[in-house]
Amino acid sequence: MTDPRDRFSLEGKVALVTGGSRGLGRAMVLGFARAGADVAASSKPPTHASAGVDVLVNHAGRSRVYPRPVVTEELYDKVLEVNL
Repeated sequence: MTDPRDRFSLEGKVALVTGGSRGLGRAMVLGFARAGADVAASSKPPTHASAGVDVLVNHAGRSRVYPRPVVTEELYDKVLEVNL
C-alpha cells in the first residue's frame, strides 16, 4: 500500500504556522516540512507576512487548565482575547 504522504507535496511552497512552537502547531510545522515546504513558525504575536506565503495555519490560541471549577472574569477575558 502506498504511504499517503507520498501523494502530498508542498515542494516550492512556503507555510506559516502561528502557534507553531509546541503541541499540535509543532506537529503541523513538522508535517509541512516533511511534505517539502519551507516553514516559518511563530509563537508570539505580532506575525507579519506581507508576501510569499502559500499556506497559512492560524493555530495561535490559549487554553488553560483552570485552578478551580469557577473561572474568574479576568482569566476568561485573557483566554477569549487571545483566541478571538
